[in-house]
Amino acid sequence: MDNSKILYCTIAVGDYYLDSAINIAESLNKYSNNHHMLIVSDINNNPINNTTFKKIPENQIIFIRNNFNYMMKYYPLYLANEMEYDYIIFLDADWRIRDTYDGLKVKSMFQYMVENNYDMFFERPHGIGIGKHDGINCFWQHKIDFYKLKETNIYDSGHVCNEQFMVFKKNEKFNLFVNKFKELYEISSNAGLWPFAEGLEIGMSMAHSKMKCDWLGWVRYLSNMFEFNSKDGGLNIRF
Repeated sequence: MDNSKILYCTIAVGDYYLDSAINIAESLNKYSNNHHMLIVSDINNNPINNTTFKKIPENQIIFIRNNFNYMMKYYPLYLANEMEYDYIIFLDADWRIRDTYDGLKVKSMFQYMVENNYDMFFERPHGIGIGKHDGINCFWQHKIDFYKLKETNIYDSGHVCNEQFMVFKKNEKFNLFVNKFKELYEISSNAGLWPFAEGLEIGMSMAHSKMKCDWLGWVRYLSNMFEFNSKDGGLNIRF
């Protein structure tokens, strides 16, 4: 477990998010000694120690009707699948690393993942099978008919998760996950579907790959290690 290779990844579109992502990379370099960082951006950047930058190809649909295409989150995960790492941690580019970051806690989280045979950790369970019948109370209702979710149960076991922070074990299920996520990115983006609630496609991908997931037991390992500001300026400390 101590020799496991960890990859953090994010997508950063625009100067604000790129600067924030660089801050994540530089902070991790101060507090962690067993990770690498992947930053996917529409902007070129000078090299940073222990960090890989990838430019978003021109054929990717970054905006839909002037809104950021949140489905682009598939791309850093897709690239991560091609890199030689054991665990993948995705986080939003506007998060920050607190000075209480502890690499030993991260290792303990992965040990918990191994001992329980989990493939993915996420926040906020919201089952697709139940949620698709919630009508106007469903915050992803605009996607239900698009994917014909009421006509099938193959995605019912998935969860519309909080897509800001996710942890994956890199295995064959992860390979199936990222390729399904890519497929759904292409379908939704080419159709111009409003990209809000990309947690749905993430949940569909976890169901497709039959991932064993946890949304509660893992968070205790990462207490007080990350933070971000909500749109109203309030400080949120995770986890």
